[in-house]
Amino acid sequence: FPVTIGSAAPISIFSDGFENTPQFTNPVWNVADPQWQTNASGAHAGSRKAQVQGNTGNSDDIIQRNQSTAGYQTITLSYWFKADSLESGDDDHHHDDDDNGDSVKVQWYNGSTWATLFTIDDSNDTNQWIFKTHTLPASANNNPNLKFRFVAKLDSGNDKVYLDDVSL
Repeated sequence: FPVTIGSAAPISIFSDGFENTPQFTNPVWNVADPQWQTNASGAHAGSRKAQVQGNTGNSDDIIQRNQSTAGYQTITLSYWFKADSLESGDDDHHHDDDDNGDSVKVQWYNGSTWATLFTIDDSNDTNQWIFKTHTLPASANNNPNLKFRFVAKLDSGNDKVYLDDVSL
């Protein structure tokens, strides 16, 4: 008899391919600012994707999911993204003084502080789908207060970041 010792197969406790309408409601994203939309063309998989496009103004535009990980260990956040027409921080037309250019920050919350896992910016601007996966620190394990979010700061109508197949 083959015996497997070690970790079990990964279990998805949250996933969204952004296929459902109304957008961001099934599954529910706890925050969905208006610059984020779903769109029915050019998805990585399925027929829809999430996208943020255009000038986000003086505040960041966010999609956020509050997701308890109580009872779960070795938490990973995975997603596909595509960036198009993002500018670096060298431009003079950004909307705040400490600007590092157009970006979407991928962040997680441990119950007391937010931490950035990855920043989608002009260095990732290939207009090709890229897969990312992040193993979260041990403080994400068995955490009833875990949250994750995508925080967009863009400054022109041509700036676009697409997301698809987000899972935890």
